[in-house]
Amino acid sequence: MPSKTVPRLIAEKIAHSDNFVKRANSTLFAAEHCPTGRGTPCSLIRRAFEPMYGTGAGSTTVAEVCRTTPPTAVRAYARLLALVAVLACVVPVASNAPATGRIVGRVRLVAVNTSRPLAIAYSSRALLPQGQAPREIRNVVIYLQGMPPTPVPPTRYELRQEGEVFLPHVLPVARGASIDFTNGDPFYHNVFSLSRAGTFDLGRFPRGQSRDRQFTAPGLVKVFCHLHSDMSAVIMVLDHPWFTTPQDDGGFVLENVPAGKRTIAAWHERVGEAKVGITVPADGEATVEFVLPAVES
Repeated sequence: MPSKTVPRLIAEKIAHSDNFVKRANSTLFAAEHCPTGRGTPCSLIRRAFEPMYGTGAGSTTVAEVCRTTPPTAVRAYARLLALVAVLACVVPVASNAPATGRIVGRVRLVAVNTSRPLAIAYSSRALLPQGQAPREIRNVVIYLQGMPPTPVPPTRYELRQEGEVFLPHVLPVARGASIDFTNGDPFYHNVFSLSRAGTFDLGRFPRGQSRDRQFTAPGLVKVFCHLHSDMSAVIMVLDHPWFTTPQDDGGFVLENVPAGKRTIAAWHERVGEAKVGITVPADGEATVEFVLPAVES
């Protein structure tokens, strides 16, 4: 029973303290083996423990205190056990965890007609073999707006430089995260940013080496390379854990979202932000779909 969990844990702790508990069906519980002298009378032991756990061989745990234990020690433990048992039985345990649900959605990228060419995420100078660049859907970030700052355990990410391209091109992280910038090319690279949310210059470094940076302020951090002007990446630093990037099929899931009315946004470097209001049911699921004009026709 849940009401016996805490007392049982205390009793088991006592059981491992050398002088204390034997099982209720122990032969030491017989009257002829009752402690004498400094020991504790069996009647006190029974009064202290049996009301909670029953008597005889069928009782749950706990029975007799050994001969060398002073009565004062038993009384102290007995009072503690009795108090915890009463509280566990009559005081309901209130949960401070808010009700949560989940958001399940999909992002579709559609063509946009424009007379001006769209800025491309990957330069024509990129040295990656055909087909190795991540799909454009991976450059979308899904996140909740209007959420209070929520601490997230520090996490470490990697943003690689390969084929004169930052991989991934878009990386969402929680505030406090650290990113390792790793050079995978056979020549020097650099990493720098002039963004308000993170201004830094990590210098130049050769193949196989990394430089790291912690991001402590929310916002967009645009990253470049001094040595290769066509290289760029975007780091989106958020102040809570409710964000993700879609899978290759556009699907995404946000778990453990506080229930209630929420605003969810989809961001892409070319088209900016699209947002929609939804209601997340407690222990339920809300669905949403975004259509972003982010592909050249």
